[in-house]
Amino acid sequence: MVELWYAILVFMLGLYVVLDGMAIGAGVVHFVVGKSDDDRRLIMKAIGPFWLWNEVWLVAAGAVAILAFPAATGVAFSGLYMALMMLLWGLIGRGIAIEFADHIKDRLWQSFWNTAFAACSVLLAGIVGLVLGNIVRGVPLGPDGRFILPLFTDFGVRGEVGILDWYTISFAAFLFTCLAAHGASFLALRTEGAVNIRAQSIAKLLWWAVLSSLPVISVMTWYVRPELFEGITSRPLAWAFVIATLCGAWSIIAGVQGKVEAKTFLGGCVFLLGFMGSAAIGVFPVFLKSTLGEGNSILVFGGGASEYGLKIGLLWWPVALAITVVHVRFLIRNFGGKLGTTPGLQLHAKSSGSHLTEGYDIHVSSEELTMDSDSMTATPRTRVIIVGGGFGGLAAARALRKAPVQVILIDKTNHHVFQPLLYQVATSVLSPENIAAPIRHVLRKQTNTTVVQATVIGVDTGKKLCFVEGILQPLPYDFLILATGVQHSYFGHEEYAPFAPGLKTLADAVQLRNKILSAFEVCERTSEPDDHLELLTFIIVGGGATGVELAGAIAELAHQTLTAEFRRFDPASLKLILVEAGPRILPSFDESLAAAATAKLTKLGVEVRTGAPVEKVDAEGIILRGERIRTQNVFWAAGVKGSPAARWLGVEADRVGRVKVHADCSVPSHPEVFVVGDTACLEVGGKPLPGVAQVAIQQGRYVGRLIAGRLKGKPAPPAFKYFDKGNLATVGRNFAIMQAFGIRSAGLFAKLIWAFVHIQFLVLTSSRIGTLFRWSWKLLTRQRLARLIIDPELPKEVRTQPMPEREPEAIAR
Repeated sequence: MVELWYAILVFMLGLYVVLDGMAIGAGVVHFVVGKSDDDRRLIMKAIGPFWLWNEVWLVAAGAVAILAFPAATGVAFSGLYMALMMLLWGLIGRGIAIEFADHIKDRLWQSFWNTAFAACSVLLAGIVGLVLGNIVRGVPLGPDGRFILPLFTDFGVRGEVGILDWYTISFAAFLFTCLAAHGASFLALRTEGAVNIRAQSIAKLLWWAVLSSLPVISVMTWYVRPELFEGITSRPLAWAFVIATLCGAWSIIAGVQGKVEAKTFLGGCVFLLGFMGSAAIGVFPVFLKSTLGEGNSILVFGGGASEYGLKIGLLWWPVALAITVVHVRFLIRNFGGKLGTTPGLQLHAKSSGSHLTEGYDIHVSSEELTMDSDSMTATPRTRVIIVGGGFGGLAAARALRKAPVQVILIDKTNHHVFQPLLYQVATSVLSPENIAAPIRHVLRKQTNTTVVQATVIGVDTGKKLCFVEGILQPLPYDFLILATGVQHSYFGHEEYAPFAPGLKTLADAVQLRNKILSAFEVCERTSEPDDHLELLTFIIVGGGATGVELAGAIAELAHQTLTAEFRRFDPASLKLILVEAGPRILPSFDESLAAAATAKLTKLGVEVRTGAPVEKVDAEGIILRGERIRTQNVFWAAGVKGSPAARWLGVEADRVGRVKVHADCSVPSHPEVFVVGDTACLEVGGKPLPGVAQVAIQQGRYVGRLIAGRLKGKPAPPAFKYFDKGNLATVGRNFAIMQAFGIRSAGLFAKLIWAFVHIQFLVLTSSRIGTLFRWSWKLLTRQRLARLIIDPELPKEVRTQPMPEREPEAIAR
């Protein structure tokens, strides 16, 4: 058990040195590689994400050391407290410098924070080397478990050891050079242009210095601690790390000679891990060697925690392993690719007004917007316009984050909204900010992407121009991606719209929430609520997933949340009807699951009417199969229609207005124009793909990668193939239905899967945490924290409704 925890500690320290070491090393060569303010800003941008995320390995290593080896860790901390405090302050100073240098515009202060960042990086690299050098060489540890290291010694070959002596300084210089070379390799991998060229040159020089001095530092280590090499030669596992060190060295040599940046960087990672791993195995089982006598040394077995404590601690490692996988995947996904100076979209307000909404004039020369059609390779000015910031638009933009293109994402709102949870905003479970995120914030780290809040009003495919309301000149494009989504469809009866609002936007959700909550408030102030059944009758038109989930949420709101909060009427007395024109609700699910959902709705007090097409909706209510139902609360979740995209492009559309596209999502006769998500009609097996988030995400990602590959001259990818991950729908607080991969489930298990999947689709971590908190609070207390009527002004039909003559007296009662 002790050996396992020792391996975990070494693993954590190795990951820290490799992952955060590249950021520290990049800081060491900050002023050598970055010759101008723009260069240093680019280096900061390359480093920025990593310093924050990789400190977790140092924290984890410290936690493991304290948990598994409390006695030995206490001794090491007390003896090396000065060096460790300098290490801590160096980390803090480096983090502050990165944040301030990125946000402060004044050049003098930028220079100050750049200098502070480089100085803290140099300090960190040196301190890490000194600490590890002292641990390898040994410390003056007495019989009582205490030691005091002098700062300086006589620097002789023999004599009293201290923090600074001939070996620790030599070891620190070696590790300092290793980290600097590793950081330069990282910058060469992450940047382009002049910074990339200088970083490659510095990395080559430093790595040759490291490899040349490796035999020297090995001989010095053998001189001060010969038992370390005895441990390496006697343990087969150590030889694996020695071989890894040599393989890393070979990869470095091949990389710097062939100018293969990835090979150099990965070789450096393997070299550092192999070097540290072989040293850790060589010193085992000694945790801290005493230079005053072998009997004073602290062994791994003697300085560890109890066996029981170590076993309990292992329970956390499955969680830690999952976090590790997520962390590495996050780094690869979000911080891969190269950074460089990418031309941005220059918007200039027109001279007739100063307010930004009055219009823009976009100055772009024709030379800047050309693409070499013969070689199909991208120039720095290749422009991709994405219309729509929904699932498809965001997926396409993210897929282009590494491509050498200029991306312009245009959306009529400034936010991305997770539409499947709109009904929870409408029923006061969540607040708007829980399911929405500013598009600029989502794409803030994509330097090749510009976000414009505006409305697209047309496209000229012949001239490759996109017309935007409020912008004087049309925007030229090389590639166009339309992800404009769908709108409400009243099946030719647009007169229904004022009386039956739908649920497609955040504004729709807030409007529905106002309408639902206002109905209960009006009943409370009415003298005889039972005489006004139209206020307590709710009708939802449409038996799809949105209609079913909305019905279940309203039923729970009335029967569980509000039942004890009103004094003059019972909210549970409302009449809730779910209307579906087809033979059953949830036609996309298996019939058995639809039946289970129907039974659950009935249990919640929802009347489900199937085979009941709507004949009319007006101010007095709704007519179903000749029956007039008086109500002021009709909600539409029945149908959708495509955006004007087909009309803009002048191409064929299906019966609901969606653009018919090829198998690669491109528009017929226009291979540079793509349509994805709900706007597209792509038939597979004779049936169009469903209008769900997964289709939009996969199509957007596919098109983004297709464009990036086309610009690199790669062969065309296979036709788009939708990977169906299944369907989910929830009814109430602890019931859902799931149909995925041949599995059909209804109940609590499906609800847990539903919650996990929906949490994952939220684009911001803060949204996930906030949503999870709201759901947990509702599950425990059945309270809904977002029951706010934002617009204090009641609907006109409610304001003008005649009230009983004894209203004041009734309210007084």
